[in-house]
Order: sequence, then C-alpha cells, then structure tokens
Amino acid sequence: MPQHDIEIVPDVLDAVESNVVARPAHLALWDETGPVSYAELWTRVAATAAGLTALGAGPGERVALHLANSADFVVSALAALYAGAVFVPVPFGDPSERVAGIVVDAAPVAVLAQPKVAAAAGAALGPLVVSPEDVRRPDLAAERCRDGFRPAYCIYTSGSTGTPKGVVIRHDSLATAVAHTAGPFGFHPGTKALCSSPFHFDGSFGSLFSVLVAGGALVIPNRDRLLLPRNFVDAVTRHGITHCTFSPSFLRMLVATPDVERLRGSALRTVGLGGEDCSAEDIAALRALVPQVRVFNRYGPTESTIAVSTYEITDDALRTKPKIPIGQPHDGTVFRLVDEDGCIIEGNGPVGELCIGGPQLMEGYWGDDALTQASLVHGIEPGTALYRTGDLVRRDEDGDYVYVDRRDSVVNRNGIRLGLTEVAAVLRSLPQVVDAACIADTATGNVRLSAFVTVDGPANVRELRAHLLRRVPAYMNPDDLLIVDALPMLSAGKPDARALRRLLDDRLTAIR
Repeated sequence: MPQHDIEIVPDVLDAVESNVVARPAHLALWDETGPVSYAELWTRVAATAAGLTALGAGPGERVALHLANSADFVVSALAALYAGAVFVPVPFGDPSERVAGIVVDAAPVAVLAQPKVAAAAGAALGPLVVSPEDVRRPDLAAERCRDGFRPAYCIYTSGSTGTPKGVVIRHDSLATAVAHTAGPFGFHPGTKALCSSPFHFDGSFGSLFSVLVAGGALVIPNRDRLLLPRNFVDAVTRHGITHCTFSPSFLRMLVATPDVERLRGSALRTVGLGGEDCSAEDIAALRALVPQVRVFNRYGPTESTIAVSTYEITDDALRTKPKIPIGQPHDGTVFRLVDEDGCIIEGNGPVGELCIGGPQLMEGYWGDDALTQASLVHGIEPGTALYRTGDLVRRDEDGDYVYVDRRDSVVNRNGIRLGLTEVAAVLRSLPQVVDAACIADTATGNVRLSAFVTVDGPANVRELRAHLLRRVPAYMNPDDLLIVDALPMLSAGKPDARALRRLLDDRLTAIR
C-alpha cells in the first residue's frame, strides 16, 4: 500500500485555531440548528471553556458530555480541551443505570446535557448538570492549557466484570491518530464529512477531529434518521459529502438497497470502514455501483486511539486477497504477534495475538492501575510497553496483517465493541437469575449473540429481556435468550461454548 505524507500537529486545538485565523468564514459545522463558521466555532469554544473553568474544570478534571451528535458536542469537547480538562462522552440513549455508573466513576466537575435529556435521565446524571447554552460565559476569559502530554479524553468501553472501564487518551496520542487519519484520506479545506457514528464511540473521532484540523466541514444530521440507507444517501447527496465512515454491517444494508446507485457521480470520494470484519463482496458491490469511491479498512482498539492501521481496498486486493487485511501499522506504531507464551512470532502465516506499541497507546484505565499494568506489558519488545489486544492476527503472503478472530470474549457488533462477559454479568444481576453465559456466532458475517440463563424461580424470557434492556444498550441485547436447567461447563469451570451452541441448535430445531 502507498505511504502518505503525514504531518503530525503538536496539538489538535492549535491546528483548529490556525484554521480560524486562515478561513474564519469557512463552514466548520452544520447540524439541524444551522451552519457554524470557524470564527463562530471558536467564539463558542472559548466562551464554553470560560464557563467550564468557572465550574472548576482544569488540568486533570473531567467534564462529562451526555449529548447527542450535534454541534454542541463538538463545541463542548473542544472547550474541555481548551480548559485543559478531560472530556468524557457519556453514551446517549443508554439505560439510566449504565449512564449513572459511568458518571459516578468519572466523577466530573460538570455534566453537559440538554434540559429535556437531563430531565428524562433523572438522577442518573447526578447533581452537576448544566446545559451547553448555560455554561457559555462570553463575559469571561479562559486561558488555553497547552500541555500536549495531558489527558484529552476518557472513553468508556465494555468491561469483563459487567462494569464499563474508562480508557484515558493523551493529547499527543490524539494528535498522532488525527494525522494518520487526515493523511490517508487526503482531508483538506474542501472536505465535507458526514458524521454517522455516535460521538460516544471513539471511531467517530477520526472524522470529528481530523476534518477540523484539515480545515474542512463536519455535517451532523439527526443520527437516528441516518440509520436508514435511503436517508443516508439523501444526506450524502444533499450536503455534497466527500467522506464518511461507518461499519461493515451498515455497508451490507447500504449495498442491498437500490438507493445506493444515487451515490454514483456524487461528491463522495472516500469511505472508511472499521469496527468489524469487512466483506469483500459488499465492498466490490459498492465499488461497482459507486466507482469514484476509494474504500479503506481501519483497525484500532480503543486503547490505541482511534486507528493504528489503514488499508486501502483496491480492485486488485478484492481479486487477490482471500480476506481483507487491516494493513500495516502506521509510522511510529509497533505491531508484534506473540504466541501463548508471549514469544514473538516471525514470518508470514502463523496466527498470534497482536500486541501494539507506540505513541498512540492509552495512558491507562481510569482509576484502575492494576488493570493498566496487566494490559500494558513489558518484556516483549525491549524498552517498549505493548498493549495485548486479544485479537488473533496473521500476516498474509504480502506481509499485510489480517484479523482472524478474538482470543477472549470481546466482539464487535455493528461496529461497536462489547464484552460477552459483561452481558453475562448483567444477566446474573437480574431478579431470579442464578447464572448466565453468552456466546457469539460470526459464521454468517453478522455477529449473533446468544445468552443462556439458569433461574431459581418463576421467570420468562420477555420479562428478563425487559429487565436487561434497562441495564444495557440495545446493541448488547442478545438475539437469543434461553432459560436452561443448567449451563454446560468445561473442566476448568468455564461455560462450554460448543455445548451451548448444540443446546441452542436443539432449541431452535424444536421451535421450527
């Protein structure tokens, strides 16, 4: 794959501010409240930063953002960085218990939320809620914090204990990731990116920050409507979108609708995919229907800041590659494959666990030094900490890295990472549930979740599912939820996944 000229800016805010000076009237954001120029963006950011500072936001303090995809989210995130604080996206639309758990754990000095949303959330957001409009203080001045090695954001991901864990990312890691996004995609002041991924998902940050650093524009429609391919195509054509990023699952829906043909001849030039395995058939269909589009596969765990490899999926790759690679690590990033003993695997072919090193590694897990030390290992690569991803990867005949499977129980569903053990842990906490297990089937190209529970009293699947959906977001809702007499176990005391699959097959066969 071709290398790109990458310019890593020292600080994302510095680059945004330079665009304010160079092109103040240029469109920076558009959402359903209207357009926002770079000059207006910076005015709002500075006023919000002043208000946050007055509330106690400063270096190391957290500011929680319980906001839908909107100009308010972008302004608030940049304002937190301006004040030196750490912004914490709180999933919008998640169950109140999960929201409350994140807010309590992050201990923010303020929670930014719109009044209607805050009222609906009730006590889940705590007592420190303020609206984005009310926090702005144009009468005050805030001093820019310019320490490039301070934390920039803390984003919560699915945890193995049933409790989400906060991943802390520094400014320098964010700046490096932004450069390695803008470079391959060729972002420039004429770029218009459609924001379709939720802003509490770090994959969205690739477009959010990289486009503003490049001087382009972010178009942020109502995300719920974008989930329908016809509305997505309408937004791309109506706004002259040149770039968008979404999951392979959404691509599968998109190419299955005749509306996709309306993208032929549109302004769309680049598409980024990530979060799960790519289907060569779906990409080939997109390329045939929309030939002007270049398609890229992106890979990167949350702990390594957005993405650490980018692979352009050419027609030649579609013809010759048995499976779409994740590519090569970005400059400065280290990839090592290790066996079960932690020894480095050399050469092409053998499968090993992917370990990642370099400037994009997280600072650590918020409030959990033990987990940080267990996840960032030393001794594999001299003088370098590596993050053990749990992803099984191999090199193909060209030396490109290819994702194979998960080593543990974390999967990506519709582009969002979730832990099977978290689903099981939440199920165990439900009334009447004694034990639970969750498995995933990826054989069809879609991730299908199946959960199994044992109970100690009267219970039915409908009630259990209703209880579960008050605790977890919809993407963690199992496709199958079965009440069983006992969970088949391995000798080591873990659920027997093969036996669970047989149990599921038997139950589905009986239903048919």
